[in-house]
Amino acid sequence: MSQNDIEKVKRRLLEVSRMSNMFANPVRARMLDIILNKDGATWSQIQEGLEQVFGRLNPNTISFHLSKLVLGRVIIKRGNLYTIPNDMKSNRLFVAATKRLSPAEVEAD
Repeated sequence: MSQNDIEKVKRRLLEVSRMSNMFANPVRARMLDIILNKDGATWSQIQEGLEQVFGRLNPNTISFHLSKLVLGRVIIKRGNLYTIPNDMKSNRLFVAATKRLSPAEVEAD
């Protein structure tokens, strides 16, 4: 394996690890589901969607997980709207993981 190939493998492993970390927590996975299904969501919409599934959550918990997603570059905040960046929407790992969250997938279970 060439040095160039080794570097590519390392980058992909880091990407897989980063993406896995973003979906490792059910609150973050649900946040991504809410943001994707609404094509962007406000903090209040995210809170409402989370509480439908998890019950009442401490606002600090919501802020913590939103911050992790922003710092991980999985979501961006523009004004008061959280969205998924276009490069993430075309990321194969992200697409595969979020497909499992789609309403059709949930109904199929």
